[in-house]
Amino acid sequence: MEENKDYIIGVELGPIYTQVSYVTFNGGEGDCLDIPTVACKRSGVNQWYVGQEAMENFQARKGVLVRNILQAAIHGEMIRVEERSIDPVELLGLFLRGCFSQVGIYRPGLNVKAAVITVDHFDKHMVDLLTKVKEQSMTEFEHVFFVPKEESLYYYAVHQPKEMFSYMLEVMDMSAGYLSLKKVEMTKRGYPIPVKVETEDHTEILYPTEMEPEDEQEILEDLDEQMNECMLLDLEGRIVTTIYLTGQPFEKEWCEKTLKTVCRSRKVYGGNNLFSRGACLAAMDKLSVSNEREFIYMGKEKIKSDIGVIRLEDGKEVISVLWDGMQNWYDAKAEFDFMPGEDAHLPIVILPLDKSQKRVVPVVLPADSQRDMKGRKFHCTMSMRSEKEVSVQVQEVPFGEFYKEHGRVYEEIITLGIL
Repeated sequence: MEENKDYIIGVELGPIYTQVSYVTFNGGEGDCLDIPTVACKRSGVNQWYVGQEAMENFQARKGVLVRNILQAAIHGEMIRVEERSIDPVELLGLFLRGCFSQVGIYRPGLNVKAAVITVDHFDKHMVDLLTKVKEQSMTEFEHVFFVPKEESLYYYAVHQPKEMFSYMLEVMDMSAGYLSLKKVEMTKRGYPIPVKVETEDHTEILYPTEMEPEDEQEILEDLDEQMNECMLLDLEGRIVTTIYLTGQPFEKEWCEKTLKTVCRSRKVYGGNNLFSRGACLAAMDKLSVSNEREFIYMGKEKIKSDIGVIRLEDGKEVISVLWDGMQNWYDAKAEFDFMPGEDAHLPIVILPLDKSQKRVVPVVLPADSQRDMKGRKFHCTMSMRSEKEVSVQVQEVPFGEFYKEHGRVYEEIITLGIL
């Protein structure tokens, strides 16, 4: 990394290994680093090491090794080290800062325009966890984004030569120790071209972390047979032009039978920087000023409707769109003040992207027997609890000299349809 350049950082955060990629903001030169997702506390002092440095200090008996950092943070399990309880979220933040330090992004003169963390099993709980890590450990970055690994794969795929993505593209991912198939498919109807990414986990196809030397060959031959049968079924009747293999287990030579199957009539590549590089490309797209898109990602975390509110303008009802569809549900937020009509409702409008019939959901406002509804004022805060649920929170605010707010917040949950 060089001084006086803007960089994008992509982090594939995994339970066993974490990979950090960086590129210049214009997508130029870059590199990546594989880092074991472990930390080691030096015995007797408050000093921590991460990644390979942690492994070396533990092997030299200089400290206590902590594995399963990500899993502990997800489950909220305190970590015991030398009779002390360690907050797993704080340790995860410490681990990430150690990763960034190893890449060299804290050197003077470097500017990180954006950092993107990409993970599996992306849900509201994961978003909340990563938000806490961001607030504790990533405040110096201009922008921080979170994306599922499927979205990182989408950005990686659409930046490949067109002949590699003419029909379907698939990834055999063993970065978590088991086989996870991620399938990329575009439908050539419409423009921008819709692209879907689906994940199919095969946790039964698990690469052992430890094997006795005398048993290793037999174990891996059985695993190869199991994976080969899985891939034969998966590829039957489908036109898959390109397959990527990613994850530490694929760096070893053990799955000869599976490779013969997947290499038949298609291109197969190693893709060890696939997700972290895709995260960098996602950041460049999110920060782009251009609205031109050849492809559009149809991920499950994308909102499939425009959401708005009906208001009066010159005596006519008009729809004000609060947020557009196809943005990530966890990024969708809106706040506004309003004065209701006599019907004491806040009409929320749902406009499905598939052009099916719009829905109007009248959110009922809290009654006050002593006051006329038209003389009251409310503040509304809207957000998404998931890709299918809209949270509408309404709170009365002071209006005029004689009425003070009571502070109570009323919430209604609106369920969106599934496209």
